Amino acid sequence: MYQRNYCFGGVGFSLSAPVPIGESDALRLFSGGETDADYRVKLRLSDALPQPPDGLYVHTRRVRGWRAGPRDCRLLYYYRSAGEPEVPYCYVERSGMEVAVDWLSALSSGLHAQQILESVDLFRFLLEQGGVVLHASYILHRGRSLLFSAPSGTGKSTQAALWARLRGAEIVNGDRALLRARGGCFQAHGICFSGTSGICGNRSAPLSALVVLGQAERSTCRRLGGLDAFRALLPQCAYRTWNPQDVAAATDTLSRLIGETPVLRLDCLPDESAVKALEECL
Repeated sequence: MYQRNYCFGGVGFSLSAPVPIGESDALRLFSGGETDADYRVKLRLSDALPQPPDGLYVHTRRVRGWRAGPRDCRLLYYYRSAGEPEVPYCYVERSGMEVAVDWLSALSSGLHAQQILESVDLFRFLLEQGGVVLHASYILHRGRSLLFSAPSGTGKSTQAALWARLRGAEIVNGDRALLRARGGCFQAHGICFSGTSGICGNRSAPLSALVVLGQAERSTCRRLGGLDAFRALLPQCAYRTWNPQDVAAATDTLSRLIGETPVLRLDCLPDESAVKALEECL
């Protein structure tokens, strides 16, 4: 029996399986030892998966969802190209804090724990516990966290690297950060997903500021008002836009976060002038 405990920003998960499954180096950093589990995920290997009934609350190429009494049920699909049919590979059934996962045996070769956590919607559970995952480069500087957020290709990694090289900051994650209040204030926490950056650490620290990036011919920095900050950051939050509960949780958490944390707009060049402009705002 495979049994592991994981902890993300103080939220605990237990994962059990009837056979050994792989564990990435990134996920191993979040192994919680004897951490109490808020959510319990149990994997089963199955030769066949249930068929979705009528009355689905979500129907996309990747997921079919329905409710059976108190249970939330989802059938997950994959497809190789736009013209090929969808193939079901995983059935997820949730009741309260218990999550049962039936994985198709024929497609279980090379299965690893991070796939399972992603399939059960890890980010959704974190939302339920007041945490939101932000698309951002996360650095630590003088004991506090600083996050650079923007669409891909805008320069998040570049700014993080500048702070590491010029100011001795530590890059905790090159692509994602979990933001969740602990001890009465919002903190940044590591998460086991890091995009193509390959930089992933398990560190937590109080937030110094959230920095929304833009490209410009001259580096300038200013503080964003509440509505502008909300509009800039919401598209960078990880949540299921088709789920009303997720939308409500994400917008509520982001609103509280913006109310407690400075949000800065840094339009900048990819050089030290950007670092100096941001320092003047902090």
